[in-house]
Amino acid sequence: MNKDIKKNIPDIKERISILIPTYNVIKYLGECLDSIVSQSYKNFEIIICDDHSKEDEFDRIKSIVSKYNEKCESISLHRNETNLGYQRNWNKCIELANTEMIHILHADDVFHDSEVISKLVRFLNDNKDFALVGGLVDIIDAKGKLISESKGNSDKVWQKGQVYEFVTQKNSHIYCSTVMMRKSFVKQVGWFDPEIEGADEELWPRVLTKFSIAELGEPLVFHRIHPEQAESKFWFNKRLAKDVWNMFEVVINYEKRKHLKKRMKKHFKKKFSRSALHVADRVLNEFQSKKMSLWHLWVSLRFDPLIVLKRKAYWVVLVRNLRSKKSLAKK
Repeated sequence: MNKDIKKNIPDIKERISILIPTYNVIKYLGECLDSIVSQSYKNFEIIICDDHSKEDEFDRIKSIVSKYNEKCESISLHRNETNLGYQRNWNKCIELANTEMIHILHADDVFHDSEVISKLVRFLNDNKDFALVGGLVDIIDAKGKLISESKGNSDKVWQKGQVYEFVTQKNSHIYCSTVMMRKSFVKQVGWFDPEIEGADEELWPRVLTKFSIAELGEPLVFHRIHPEQAESKFWFNKRLAKDVWNMFEVVINYEKRKHLKKRMKKHFKKKFSRSALHVADRVLNEFQSKKMSLWHLWVSLRFDPLIVLKRKAYWVVLVRNLRSKKSLAKK
């Protein structure tokens, strides 16, 4: 066998853990598991950690798992005695993992193709000093219809300490469902912070304070957007929206180069403002709530007052609100 080809084949002895956190909404779990068992890389365990779903929902999870036991022997189901919240449940998943390499795949997401795990394992095997690697996502709706397609680009690498370079890049968020981590590395900086909303956006920069990370320039996961997901409910909680800004301020302190801290804060204000504008539009169009849409517009204006001069989208959404006959009531 050609030595170069052999070098790029993942070590089949390297066992990994694919972790699936669940809570109540599990209608897409079967599709998620299908995308796992169809992977060309077969040396894995699947651990489903349910965050104390309702009894009927958990019974459905057990029924689904029993069917997949025929396809995959290494699948186990754990149920928390009480509801821990999504951050603590993610951490519980990690605690249950029996391997060094771990991958959290959300129950409503699916792997993009059969080679995803092979690509991630190959990268970490070839780059022993990296703590994690992720990739891009394509967005699908509740029925699996493609909403938006990521534009592939070159792989990105951030060396230890490059927090500013990571958080200020365009589309800086690495979706959690695409990320494979080394458990022993990430353990040194701590797991997902249970007190922080957007816990994955806070963890990746924290990892960068001690280790290098990377993003492959190709879609690895179909990320599903649907009304029942926690992210959608988050848009209707003003306190949680404010907590996200607090998370950004925490991340600023991870940058050790003082001259870059002010730049980071300015960047986050613009990012938060753009995000609030995007949410204002979606809340109005998809969830029929003028009240929350107007609130997010106010947030956008508060964090970037010049947005009214710089972005036509602000005025477009505002006019839609004024003309809309949709409910002013909170969802």
